[in-house]
Amino acid sequence: MAKAIALFFFFFLGALVCHLHGDDAQKGCRPSDISVKVDKSKHLYHGKPEYTVTFRSQCHCPMEDVHVTCSGLEGSVETPDPSKVEVADGVCALKQPVVGGKPYSFSYAVDEPITFRVLSGHPACGV
Repeated sequence: MAKAIALFFFFFLGALVCHLHGDDAQKGCRPSDISVKVDKSKHLYHGKPEYTVTFRSQCHCPMEDVHVTCSGLEGSVETPDPSKVEVADGVCALKQPVVGGKPYSFSYAVDEPITFRVLSGHPACGV
């Protein structure tokens, strides 16, 4: 009986620690953990320079429902991959999570690079 109680206590304690650790990871993740970098490629697309925007996350959890400013992207002569981004009224919704250690990128072509600023997103640990 004492072994059963000790075993139950061990599993309960382990589950509690995992649950608390998951909550702490989510609380520590913010939209500001996502960095944005724009690089100019050597390609021209219909006479316009092509740029690649890359998002990276420092969060342990995937960041979902990420929205960024992207004013001017509607005028791109190279349509960004619709499986990666949805553009509406100067705001881009990333269609997939931004995962730590995996760059998330798409390309576009306009005269001048666009300034992207992360507006929102939330962590999705254990989802």
